[in-house]
Amino acid sequence: MGETPLAMRPFISICIPAYKNRASLQRLLHSIREQHFNDYEVIVCDDSCSDELDALVAAYEGLPGFRYVRNRQRLGSPANWNFCVSLAHGAWIKIMHHDDWFSAPASLSLFASEADQTAVSFLFCSCDAFKNGKEYGFTYAPFGDDKKLLKTTDLLPYELLSVNRIGCPSVTLMRRSCYQDFDPRLIWFVDVDAYIRQIGRGDVLYLSDRLVNVTYLSENQITHAVGKDLSIGLRERVYLLDKYELLARPEYADQLVVEWSPLPFSLLLGSLLFPQLPARLGTRWVMLTSLLRNRLNRVLISLGLGLRQQVDRWLERFVKRMLS
Repeated sequence: MGETPLAMRPFISICIPAYKNRASLQRLLHSIREQHFNDYEVIVCDDSCSDELDALVAAYEGLPGFRYVRNRQRLGSPANWNFCVSLAHGAWIKIMHHDDWFSAPASLSLFASEADQTAVSFLFCSCDAFKNGKEYGFTYAPFGDDKKLLKTTDLLPYELLSVNRIGCPSVTLMRRSCYQDFDPRLIWFVDVDAYIRQIGRGDVLYLSDRLVNVTYLSENQITHAVGKDLSIGLRERVYLLDKYELLARPEYADQLVVEWSPLPFSLLLGSLLFPQLPARLGTRWVMLTSLLRNRLNRVLISLGLGLRQQVDRWLERFVKRMLS
């Protein structure tokens, strides 16, 4: 198959890695059909082990550039994400998980308008979260109310290791020419890793508009399932520290220990639950525990100073009463 001519390529490729969940996929496809903007293509890569989605997608074949691919063998996540994007021809990649959906008919227009005017390669929007089909009670707007061009600093990408301030891939829009595959060795931090690499390319555009609705803590989500396995989070944290050589860079390592609150607990739990972990990590374990000791020392010093100040205030009051 030859390459699609540039003039015929859509502006946005909406890539939907699907797995079962017929009702959610229908909601997403319906929200796409309602969009005012139509310079897009839709690619659905079905990783289900049954044909339950076949009849559903047939009703949406009229969408621009619609393609439905049923995987012969289940790829799993994130391999199915990568496969879906590999079929895209658009200038921009819009990943949409099957249980997320556009919040309004103008959502894609706003994404496209901003993408058309910017030189950055990575955009993301705010969103509303829903749990069990009901609004969960928070709006995810991690950078305030105003749209901001986030200037990339040397440390900014790695701050995501502490708190994912972007959200799930459904809130993002990535320039196709700068897109890189999701790391198949990751599950829990797979999106964070991708964001680190995207942000490392330059500035990021944040749209405060709530353009997408996302499903929060669904039992069918992979992150919900793996979140119960502490070993996965621990292993992937160490993997990312290794991947970006952060432990060898004091300015990053120190910041991570200060802000990355799960790290101390993960290390303590990891050493108890997995006694073989220190031996497997070797010198990296020594570095991690050294950083942990430094962090705990700071906490103890802080507590000590606070206690001393409190005692000083008590003594001062006591002396004043005795002299009065």
